[in-house]
Amino acid sequence: MTHKSSLPGILAFTIIAFGLAQPALAMDCQKAASPLEKAICADPAAQAADQAMDGAWSALYGRAPEAEKKQLLQSQRAWLKLRTNFCADDKKPSVKCLIDWTQRRAAYLQGRPESGPGTGHDLVPVTVAQAGTAKLYEQDITVSKFAAPVLPGEKLFNAEIDKLLKDAPSAKDKGDQPDMTYTYDLHLRVTYASPQFLSASMETYLFSGGAHGNSGTNGINIDVAKGKDLSFGDVFEPAAFPKLEELCLTQIKAQKAEKMPDYDQSPAAMKELRSTIGDDLSKFDRWSFTAAQGTVTFDPYELGAYVEGSYECTFPVEVLHPFYKLGSVLP
Repeated sequence: MTHKSSLPGILAFTIIAFGLAQPALAMDCQKAASPLEKAICADPAAQAADQAMDGAWSALYGRAPEAEKKQLLQSQRAWLKLRTNFCADDKKPSVKCLIDWTQRRAAYLQGRPESGPGTGHDLVPVTVAQAGTAKLYEQDITVSKFAAPVLPGEKLFNAEIDKLLKDAPSAKDKGDQPDMTYTYDLHLRVTYASPQFLSASMETYLFSGGAHGNSGTNGINIDVAKGKDLSFGDVFEPAAFPKLEELCLTQIKAQKAEKMPDYDQSPAAMKELRSTIGDDLSKFDRWSFTAAQGTVTFDPYELGAYVEGSYECTFPVEVLHPFYKLGSVLP
């Protein structure tokens, strides 16, 4: 996906560093009305995660200059809608989904990685929020940057984030359909960080006319000490590829059987499926890592029809460790 123009000046992004979050008012569970609110209040872990996230957001919002609070509020409202859509849109909220989404949001707002000890230097949240108009894209961008990068990998990470912000579509890309609301979303999560390795997962959504928008997922994987974007061959032994390809194929078949029970299992279809899986496995910008696992995500259309959505393969670190090269920086 390529975008040609940069953000206009009026969408200058907000970088806000802050210290410890101040206590926030807990959800009033006596007034819980929606299925999502009731699910949170019924589970102590979900309620604790929601309270921690709310406290982090309140602290960030409270420290923000008045001119920047509108963007932060719009961004938080958009996130709340996303959480509902992903975790409770069927009126039967998934508590695990709610906890996962809420803990990830708290990590972003607090300027810390979702797992790992951190690099030793502070991350800060970066928010861009813009309502759509006849001339402007509706935008919802949440990424992180290092407040004062020191290590080579921190500087490389900031440079890559700056490029993402610069390349985001803006008013100049609106095209010839001013009656439509064009949308661009970018959400980047720092899923793991240590003084040796940083991994991030980036999800994008672009609607610029047509029947539907297009979504995509990419990873950023950096050797922090060397300031280098890593490749599959940098960290894995050659023997890793066929083993991981077979494990991933098994996972994808199971996911396809659940989504599309009558999917094509002919030899030709399986050959094409294996080829696409192998292609993405070998591209390290398809991977992201936490302290517990590595994940490869396949975008809509890659492994089937658009209605099937995305697929992913996950590999616990216990599975990955035997295939690491000596001195690999992976968790």
